[in-house]
Amino acid sequence: MKTLTWVDISRKSIKSKLGFGWSVQGIEKQNKVKTKVVYRFSTGQRTTVLTDLDWHAENNNEITNLVVELSDLMNERSVDLVKAYELISGGKLNKNDKNAFI
Repeated sequence: MKTLTWVDISRKSIKSKLGFGWSVQGIEKQNKVKTKVVYRFSTGQRTTVLTDLDWHAENNNEITNLVVELSDLMNERSVDLVKAYELISGGKLNKNDKNAFI
């Protein structure tokens, strides 16, 4: 299946702003497609968070801005991806949901 143009644009924008390690994708959960953010460390380990942001073209800029904001928080406050998303979302991350973070 060919990747949608807006997805390519979002991924290229994230890579140009942040470089190595960041990726995004759509994940279906409860009949909705949400944005999953992945950060890959240079060691190959990964950390992920499933956000509340819907995965569609109208959210292209919001997706890119979210990833940039997550990166900034991780660097400025020395926190991991999950904690950075909790700070942004006001603690709305459901820790009992095994798909919320890995």
